Amino acid sequence: RCIVCEDIHHNVWRKFAWNCIFNIVSAITQLTVGTIFDDPGKIQLCKDLFKEISQVAKSQDILLGADKEKLIFDIARDSGGIKPSTLQDRLKGNEWNMTHLQGLSFDLLINTRSISPSTDLFMIN
Repeated sequence: RCIVCEDIHHNVWRKFAWNCIFNIVSAITQLTVGTIFDDPGKIQLCKDLFKEISQVAKSQDILLGADKEKLIFDIARDSGGIKPSTLQDRLKGNEWNMTHLQGLSFDLLINTRSISPSTDLFMIN
């Protein structure tokens, strides 16, 4: 059975946001997604990243409001001990697979003249 969504662009951005937040934070901290929620500082970082991604999405006429933020964080919280692919790659010593997605988000930031201190920090490290 297939469910047809009313606006695929919002769903793509929701998934993009989840990946940019939890794949990267998980890989950097080497924690499972569920474990990230044990540390209020890491959750704040994730919320800050969501705000930045929301600003970029808004520049593309996509609104990621509080409802999408809640959905993204609920899915992550409920995911428990999963190790996202980026964490798996890091643990195996492989190149991270988020490089292309990060490049796309930086292109959007540059084109919209947005500021992204949290994301810039990840690229420096």
